[in-house]
Amino acid sequence: MVAMDPDRAVALMAAKQFGLVTRAQALRSGLSPSGCDRRLRDGSFERVHRSVYRLAGAPKTFEQQVKAACLAIPGAVASHRAAATLLGFPEVPARLELMVPRSCLSSLEGVTLWRRAGLDPRDVDRYKAIPITSVVRTLVDLPEVLAPEELAACLDHVLAVLRIPLAYIEERLKAAGARGRVGAGTLGRLIAERRGQPRHHNSRAQRRLERVIAASGFEPVVYEKAIELDDGQIRYADAYFPAHGLIVEVNSYRHHSSLVAWERDNTRSGELVALGLSVLPVTPNEIRDDPEGVADLIGRALARRREGAITMVASRARPAQAETMRRSGAAAR
Repeated sequence: MVAMDPDRAVALMAAKQFGLVTRAQALRSGLSPSGCDRRLRDGSFERVHRSVYRLAGAPKTFEQQVKAACLAIPGAVASHRAAATLLGFPEVPARLELMVPRSCLSSLEGVTLWRRAGLDPRDVDRYKAIPITSVVRTLVDLPEVLAPEELAACLDHVLAVLRIPLAYIEERLKAAGARGRVGAGTLGRLIAERRGQPRHHNSRAQRRLERVIAASGFEPVVYEKAIELDDGQIRYADAYFPAHGLIVEVNSYRHHSSLVAWERDNTRSGELVALGLSVLPVTPNEIRDDPEGVADLIGRALARRREGAITMVASRARPAQAETMRRSGAAAR
């Protein structure tokens, strides 16, 4: 059997690792120590960390940065914001963070190291060629580095998009040890708030809308309300006021930026109106920049729906009863 050319072997190895190769891997592929040094001098190899090289021309990406850090420290696992970014968690800034054995004495410039005694096998996964903490373990660790609102966004993403049961998240939080863990109480509180909910918000705008409604005292209101259309399909309302037949919907460009999505949403709104409901659209920017204005808009919509209901009932009553009802309605406003 003819031995593979060392440079080809190194290139094949690097292709599996975002353009990276360690010195040990290069030596196993047939390069000599002097051959590695020569390639560093002529620019064929670019040093990323000690004994970790990037092949010249390989695209520089966040995935590559994380993999390079993991290659530099044996036993390292991408964690916290690095893992959250790779896993697609919303609203998490990309940061180079690794979980390493507690006995690790190494340090890497620009990389935060979290030292732990060990990880349960259920808490470790792989993203492409990168060892990474699992979805739930990542969520459990994020309270150490995220604000409560950012953490809530991640929890809702895991529940609404990844469909991981709340009970399992709570189990892994307890297994990781809540005592003394920064932010564990915050995550526990967020879990408790979501217990028993059939569906969960999947956007910051929806959570902000809920806070606007709560602060304004509008009630009763149901979030993520399942509404059956005439054709039997189920649609979920962001905020539904059953006493007034009013739905407040968050219309974001992200979910309506194509003709198909736009047509689908308009058809959906039409079906809801055909049921006798009113649909009030608000945008994420409105909720963020002018919460008082959104609250005023909802308040006026509720008042009009209330006024319409009183007028409809009054028109069916005897004249004296109608006048009394109109006056009581005006006094209530």
